[in-house]
Parts: sequence; C-alpha cells; structure tokens
Amino acid sequence: MDNAERSVNCSAPDFLAAWWRGDAGPVPCGECSACCYYAGIPADKKRDRRHLPYLLTERDRDGELVLQQRADGACAHLGEHGCTVYEHRPAVCRNFDCRAFAAMGLVEHCGPNQRTPDWEFAAREGGGSWFGPAARTLGEVPLVLGAPAGQDR
Repeated sequence: MDNAERSVNCSAPDFLAAWWRGDAGPVPCGECSACCYYAGIPADKKRDRRHLPYLLTERDRDGELVLQQRADGACAHLGEHGCTVYEHRPAVCRNFDCRAFAAMGLVEHCGPNQRTPDWEFAAREGGGSWFGPAARTLGEVPLVLGAPAGQDR
C-alpha cells in the first residue's frame, strides 16, 4: 500500500469522532498485515462463539484464549493474500482500526518488525489543528495531552 492510498478524506478530529461513533467505515488494508503480528490476539468465547470452530486458538500464559501464532510471530490465519478466516475473524480483528492511532498522533508497534501504517488526514476546516500546542513529542512518537483551550475534543 503506497502513501497515496493511506489518506483519509477528513481531518483527524473528524475521523476520531466518526470512529468513536462506529461510523469510520472499513479499513482499506490493501497489502498491509501489520496488525496480524500482535502477540496474544484474544478470542472472546462469548462474542466469538459462532466463529470459534474456524479459529486456531490456544491458551496464553494467563490462561486467556488467543489466536495461535506462527514461528515468525504472525497470526496462524495470515495467508499469502491476507486473512484466511476473514469472514470468521474474531471481534478484536473486526474492530481494529489502525487509522485511529495515526489520528491520535501515535505509532503502534504490532510486533518487533511491524508497525501500523502512516495515514494522511485532510486539513481541518477553519485551519486550526486539534493537536495544536497540546501535542508533545516523546522520542519520535507524538503524545497527545489534550485539546487546546477553547476547542472541543
């Protein structure tokens, strides 16, 4: 997925508002599979009950039900062309949206050599930045401390 495909046609704050309401739409993953490298991807017995027969699961050290991982750290269901159980993927996979990390100015490391992609957001109407002076940087990772005074979050 190249950078041209990693763009969102609204501002970061508008995207986050839509995401929070559940209206952000599907994530255009393309060739990206970074989130498939998280360790211990949970499978919820209640929420994923009808999907469990299709999932390769195991118990982690804490006894939690998680998706099995390959030797390279990827989910056991990651195939050459993406998720091999896409229609039966667990709720945590259905709800994951890497755009939210970018909209908050965060870089999420999913595995030792995997991180969520960078996303470009449209400029905010009116020109103001939601992050403005409230955004601080911790190393290379922006850390959002809050909205500037007088601006809604």
